[in-house]
Amino acid sequence: MIKKSGYALLALSVLALLESMFLGLEYYIVFSLVFLISICSDIIIFNLSRAGNLEYISIQRKMENKYQMKGRGFPVQLTIKNDSNRVLAFHYYDTLSDVFTISGDSEGYLVMKPGEARTVNYRLTSGAIGKYLVGPVVIYSEDAMKLCIAQLVIERADEVKVSPSLSELRGLRSDLISNIRFTSGIHRSRNIGQGYNFFGIRPYTISDDFRYVAWSRYGVSDGEDLHIKQMEEERQLDVYLAFDYSYGVNVGFGPVRMFDRIVIDVINAGYSVLKNHDGVGFIVFNGEKDYFLKATRSDESIRKLENLVAEINPAGNFDIFRAVHRISEMVKKTTLVVLITPLAYSEKLEMPHASLITLGSRLTVFLLEPSAFIDLSSGSSSSTLLKKSAILRKKAELKAISSILNRLGLYSYVSSEDDLLRRIMAEYQYGKIVR
Repeated sequence: MIKKSGYALLALSVLALLESMFLGLEYYIVFSLVFLISICSDIIIFNLSRAGNLEYISIQRKMENKYQMKGRGFPVQLTIKNDSNRVLAFHYYDTLSDVFTISGDSEGYLVMKPGEARTVNYRLTSGAIGKYLVGPVVIYSEDAMKLCIAQLVIERADEVKVSPSLSELRGLRSDLISNIRFTSGIHRSRNIGQGYNFFGIRPYTISDDFRYVAWSRYGVSDGEDLHIKQMEEERQLDVYLAFDYSYGVNVGFGPVRMFDRIVIDVINAGYSVLKNHDGVGFIVFNGEKDYFLKATRSDESIRKLENLVAEINPAGNFDIFRAVHRISEMVKKTTLVVLITPLAYSEKLEMPHASLITLGSRLTVFLLEPSAFIDLSSGSSSSTLLKKSAILRKKAELKAISSILNRLGLYSYVSSEDDLLRRIMAEYQYGKIVR
């Protein structure tokens, strides 16, 4: 394939030849003719030789494990072989997602003898969870004058599934750190009966069970009075953490990704709930498919979520009122539900009538503002100013939507990336007290 620069030189050489013939400049005619022949020869020879021989290049990729963990590097090996009968010189590069940090020879320039095989190695480290493709491999060659390029795409791609980082979850997964951070002493209940904890003393009535008489208080007041022990009954609570996993959360730069941050905070909140001996489940709104992971009082549901987010990527659109309706269908009235979304396409939001919103459980919506996921360090001062202006506008928009949702009966708050986990746990604590 001839580059634009090649076409430009061909046009200039032809124009120079015609102009010199028209003016009768003999030496200029000879020079223009030689220049034109050189360009045409270079293009013809390249397309008849090196360009056609690229199809004899074969490449094999080897990866030890296609299931990886975020932040943990893994090796990739490319075996490149020249199956032609000529010496070939070419460039190569492996097509990679921008979530990967690369070290080693994922791209380069090779000169290979006939039948020669060569192995190159490089290392990938994923900065985000999800499912990503490594490949295809692209090889290309250029002529000596850089006028033509021949490219071959070797359609060999491998799928890598990246689960959350152990280092980001270790603090709440390990028993070395207690649940004092978020959940100390928040077992509360308004139900009074014969339960686990001593609540108080009251006068005995004829309907009371005689086994619970407080004999230590017998005769304290008038000599014949009886008192009964009251016990506080503690009930376990199921918590569902629902979140938007549509295209709207696929924002960020480098290792700073919104969808990745949401998943990490949700999983860490799940471990805190489990340490308080309550059940935790998850609802993932990914495009047209909703993933429902039933609440458990073990880490089974969290393990399922970790596997799920390694199998899917953010996709589709998110409708908050559809999500609210689906939540009311999925969970019981006694559950506590937290819904997290950035409302990325809020301009398409259509507010329903309050009577159309049906809630069967306590639901709190956190509207995640995007300032932490926009790169303000790069670009010109004017572009940075525009970015900051857009961030302030989005914050104001989310606050306005939050007030409207509150009037519709949906408890909502605008949250930032650095306080999302704290707000989730505060809502959990409040839900334990008032349920």
